[in-house]
Amino acid sequence: MSADEARLPEAERLAALERELTALHELCRRSELPHDQVSRALRPLVSAVDWSTGINRARYVGRVVGVLLVLCAALYLIGSAKPVQQAAHFYTRVALVKILPYWDWTGLYTMTCLVENPLYEETDRPVRTEDSCQLCESLDELERVSNVSAAVVTDNYLRLDRPVVVTDGTRDWPALEDGVFDRHRLVKMFKDRGLAESRPCELLTNLKARDDMQLLLDKMSNPVIKKWFAHWENCDKMAAKVLRTLYRRPYFLPAMVDTTDSNWVLVSSNYTGNVYKMLPVVNDMVWMAQLQGTTGLRLTPRSPCASLCPEIVDTLHEGEILMFTDFLWMLEYLPGYGTDNVAVGAGGYWE
Repeated sequence: MSADEARLPEAERLAALERELTALHELCRRSELPHDQVSRALRPLVSAVDWSTGINRARYVGRVVGVLLVLCAALYLIGSAKPVQQAAHFYTRVALVKILPYWDWTGLYTMTCLVENPLYEETDRPVRTEDSCQLCESLDELERVSNVSAAVVTDNYLRLDRPVVVTDGTRDWPALEDGVFDRHRLVKMFKDRGLAESRPCELLTNLKARDDMQLLLDKMSNPVIKKWFAHWENCDKMAAKVLRTLYRRPYFLPAMVDTTDSNWVLVSSNYTGNVYKMLPVVNDMVWMAQLQGTTGLRLTPRSPCASLCPEIVDTLHEGEILMFTDFLWMLEYLPGYGTDNVAVGAGGYWE
């Protein structure tokens, strides 16, 4: 193609190229050259066309990927806006209520897997039977111990699924070094460490804070707001790490127990309700420590032991740690009546 043709519009350049290719084809046909010789002669041209086609295809794919990335970024930014999240939560709840008469979706909340795998067999997790209830049928109160060894805890409580309260469980904890810990210190710690933007999990409160930690902290520190409670799980790694600065691994936990990365906070002020709150902790072992005030406890046996074993009702006092296994027991709690209360907790696993 000449320099003058190169300056022509693209449509005219393509037409000129097509005329030249047609003329070349006629020349090859009239010359009666062997097919393999023609193929060798045209190989550079075919290679150039293939290369150009590959470049164009790569450009097209790049444009498509770029558009998808821009759309994903836009959707992420829009979805991160609090008004959009609140609207999405609202309309999702309305939709779920509307379809409830036609499809009962409430059972999905307690399902561990939406789609059953017929090839999966859970062999490690023990199965509760009525024989398991022999472990709890005579338990009607929490045993309290102190200065207890990890070996005793393992043999007498963990392996027997017997809940226990260790009265000196928080000894040498940083939160209680000066003998005083309160909810104001907890709120200040979360704000000072930049955790107001963290997103709590399993949040339950009467402060209408949804999943907004900043709003929750502001309401917790507002002296005008009275009679409230809140509990949540710190599934944000930084929030869980900061909370761990308040406590140490309980001295009585055996080395076989690996504690979870996340942890829990239970806090209340002047709350006078009488309805127990479910704490949805699902681990092999759970511990809960009282840093300020008191917490009412209710340990309920799991099925099929609910009708064979009594509930255990007790109170956790400042400095004490409750420890129990998830195999037999579910924990409900009641914030200390009319006082300020703070408790923390975590779970653990063992082989």
